[in-house]
Amino acid sequence: MHCSFCHNSDPPSPQQFSDKKPPRTTTRTRRRAPTLNNPFFVHDVNTANVFDETNPLLIASDADGLLGFTLFQNEQNQVPGNRASLTTYITSVLNDAWNTAPYLHDGSAPALLDVVRPCLSRFGECRVAGKGRNVDDLHGVTRSSPRAS
Repeated sequence: MHCSFCHNSDPPSPQQFSDKKPPRTTTRTRRRAPTLNNPFFVHDVNTANVFDETNPLLIASDADGLLGFTLFQNEQNQVPGNRASLTTYITSVLNDAWNTAPYLHDGSAPALLDVVRPCLSRFGECRVAGKGRNVDDLHGVTRSSPRAS
């Protein structure tokens, strides 16, 4: 499955996340290096849940008019604030992964098998309990049959 391709850390590194390095730059982009030097790269592996995809400002401001009142923690500063969908996450290393359940950013995979178990979205919702969290092989190719073209 080549998990170490994304989940890596050079031993004996104390590094907590993989991809914790500045992006590769060319001569042309080195002039803008301070804006590109993000210490954590993030990846979208399609493990977002309904809370990650929901804007808390729209819920607190009762944008749909379902409640008839607002739910702001602080009306003057409008807390919670506006944000885009959270779909990309920092890739963790797999050192001692067996001892860190539950898995994924939201704990939706109770076992390592749930992380790699494939689920094809064309056959139904993959974000329900008991389904695999590797949606459409975006978290590594784990299906036994070859990918259909």
